[in-house]
Amino acid sequence: FSSRRRHTRYGTVTGVQTCALPIYGRVAPRESDLRLADAMIGYWVNFAATGDPNGPGLPKWEPYNPQAEPYLEFADPVRLKNHLLKEQLDFIEQFQKRR
Repeated sequence: FSSRRRHTRYGTVTGVQTCALPIYGRVAPRESDLRLADAMIGYWVNFAATGDPNGPGLPKWEPYNPQAEPYLEFADPVRLKNHLLKEQLDFIEQFQKRR
């Protein structure tokens, strides 16, 4: 998630995705929050029903492959990106190869 709320210091961290849903929290949801919640619910429902998170009106969630390293950025709008934190992870991998 790359959206930050007024009541949080940091963006959402892994494992607390439900705080993006408008039914949680004390701050009234913004329009962008509602769009994000709709997208997340759509991905969850599609995956539960079919085993595939993709569906009508949602950006396609590509399967992982090591060349492109695709991921979805849950922001407004939700978008497909590649190579999350590539420079930082490449730096760490350099040291792991030396071991």
